Amino acid sequence: MRVVDTCLVNHIKLCGALALALLPQIAQAAPRVEAPTGEYIGVDARRSARLIELVSARTDGAPLVLRAAATPAASDPALELWRVEASIDGIPLARPLARALVDGRDGGRVALLVRAGDAAVTSVGPLRASTPRLDAAGALELVARSGQPGSRGATVAELVVIPGASESRLAWRVDPPADLTALTNPVFHVDDATGELRRVHERLRFADVRAFQVNPLATPTAEVYPLHELNDMTQFLEGPRFRARNCVAPMSGSGTCSAVQIAEADMNGDFLYPAPTIGDPEEEGQYGEPFSEVAAYFHADRMYAWLDGLGVAYLPCHDNDETATITANFSSYVDGEPQPLFNAFYTGQCSSTVFMGQAERDLALDGDVVYHEFGHGIVDRQSGGGLAIARPFQHAVNNDAGSINEGFADFVSSVFTGDSLMAEYSFDDGARDADNAFLCPRDLVGEIHADGELFSGAAWEAYEVLGDDFFVAVVDSLAMMNVDVTFEEASAAVIATTELALGPDAGATVSEIFDARGLVDCERIADLDELGAGGQHPGLPPNSMIVWPSVGFSLPGFAPFRPAPVQWRIEFPEGMDTALITYDVVQAFTDELAPVEDATLGAHIRKNNPVTFNYATQGDSVFSVTAKTDELLMNAEEGSIELTAEPGETYYVSLAHFAGLDLPAITNIEIVFDGPGPQGTTTEGTTSDGSTGGESTTGPGATTAGQDADTDAESSDPASGTGGGTEGGDEPDGGCGCQAAPTPAPALAGSLALLGLVWSRRRRA
Repeated sequence: MRVVDTCLVNHIKLCGALALALLPQIAQAAPRVEAPTGEYIGVDARRSARLIELVSARTDGAPLVLRAAATPAASDPALELWRVEASIDGIPLARPLARALVDGRDGGRVALLVRAGDAAVTSVGPLRASTPRLDAAGALELVARSGQPGSRGATVAELVVIPGASESRLAWRVDPPADLTALTNPVFHVDDATGELRRVHERLRFADVRAFQVNPLATPTAEVYPLHELNDMTQFLEGPRFRARNCVAPMSGSGTCSAVQIAEADMNGDFLYPAPTIGDPEEEGQYGEPFSEVAAYFHADRMYAWLDGLGVAYLPCHDNDETATITANFSSYVDGEPQPLFNAFYTGQCSSTVFMGQAERDLALDGDVVYHEFGHGIVDRQSGGGLAIARPFQHAVNNDAGSINEGFADFVSSVFTGDSLMAEYSFDDGARDADNAFLCPRDLVGEIHADGELFSGAAWEAYEVLGDDFFVAVVDSLAMMNVDVTFEEASAAVIATTELALGPDAGATVSEIFDARGLVDCERIADLDELGAGGQHPGLPPNSMIVWPSVGFSLPGFAPFRPAPVQWRIEFPEGMDTALITYDVVQAFTDELAPVEDATLGAHIRKNNPVTFNYATQGDSVFSVTAKTDELLMNAEEGSIELTAEPGETYYVSLAHFAGLDLPAITNIEIVFDGPGPQGTTTEGTTSDGSTGGESTTGPGATTAGQDADTDAESSDPASGTGGGTEGGDEPDGGCGCQAAPTPAPALAGSLALLGLVWSRRRRA
């Protein structure tokens, strides 16, 4: 990355190498992506470092230093990928102010502008204090003594500015090494004034695996292939880009395995170890054997050669001429016995970049998994830190960014292998398939690997039309994506980059595909009777949704509740006046899908208008939430919601997680309507697809809205019962009659064990 210009400005004057309007906006539902208009001064940024135009941003007296840096796009050298950073009193802001795609063929025109929104401010206020109270050593000690997972081992603390509307404040950014016992790799901010510790980003990325990922199905015979890069006269698998290591039992007998190099070259300099016999559990499940170390290096080396041929950069390590490390046979040990790990993960650190787990079969043998993990590395490099943080929307909260990260990693693997199906050896039907029919919001479930199939599906469909040139354009588009990017913003970046790199016709093709998938404008409201119409996400039961806890599991946090990733729309058919929604509530990511024990769920219900949410920042990682709703029903974790309405009316239902640390999975969602029928006849209960079900009526003691439908309630506190609910009694005209009542959970039989295996293996990616 090349610094083009640095200058000091006050108030509204900023200088740099971009014609941008840097006005960071509040992180709400509307995408912060735009195509700027106006005339821009032409510049060849590769030959000179001169100004394009003044950039305006209100700083309220804070002297702001702007630094603009650019790299050429791989899809077309005439396109430039810009990142605009700033500092106050010599201290950098925590994240870039803006990103831009510049067309060098058109007078330096800014074709796409993405403003920073994660700061959630409309201006950059002056520093509360420009002289730090803490020093780097003090910040490191606070993090290490916090006792939080992943908080130990950091050696560097960087002073940064957390921008605020009225004032900005100093914080220390601490990035410890990956905790390979807890399998976490967080980034912390330590408030310089208060010493408060905030966990702002999780860097660890896992593969989405359910079983033992190996890939001898695609190429069932182990053959001899040349490596593309290996250091001269080396005894071990180490080249200018990668080194491979193996994981063996620690000397103490218990704890994380020790990474060492086992595979050694023979007298000819080759690594020709025999392959394990596929189908023999003893050979496939052998820990510490050298063949998997060779396979891990081979896959990484082979993928690099392919990307290099396309002109695509690979990993952040390579930008600094450092070597990335891939470790095979990773596991922990107890009293000398290995503990199977059904996963793989990417950390972003050069000394421990990718870990391939070892179980009854060896993950390092599966190229799909290796390519997927290094796909996260491409995201890390291109976006400048990864895509990971959930965005609050008007009607829901979902981690689009994490989903795009996972979807792109799947897309990389599929393009490289020419096969849309991921890890077909490990999964009876494959882990995930980019050749799918998933739509947004209909098929959103709130799990980033599953939701990633929406992005990979659209990208794969476009790739089949446009080929490798489109893949390279998608890689370039990652540079336009912020850490909390949405499907809409990602779509805009992909479309704009494709249009500039491949031409208007290609751009129109991609726009049509992404729009048809619902990614250009995803409402986050799904018709309940259409859930599952796009097919079943591999590893998940039909009609599933995960309702994440408000704090503790993912960033940012929410208080006093976190809305579901999508809300349901229920339209009452003619002649129907009651509806019973039933579902199972189980603990996600557990071996046996145990019942939820520590979770309080609520259901926001509104008639004829969607439930809407308002967000206010409580810090750089927490939002306070209120809901515009007719009704708030608590105890929604009990498994049913009953609605009464006039025929033809529409209800909107949004689940929310209020309290508890369990991670609830809502599964087997169904709805049954009942009513007198079109002509006053008695109608047996009817399911959402029109089939006949059991009779369903509204029972006594229903909780009603107690207000006119045109009157909205602000819901925030389940203890106070806000939301206009009244216990029992007649329903006022225009109100909604609703109740939450327990229903017996249908037997899941054999699907429980299968899903349990999936979720227990799918720790965060």
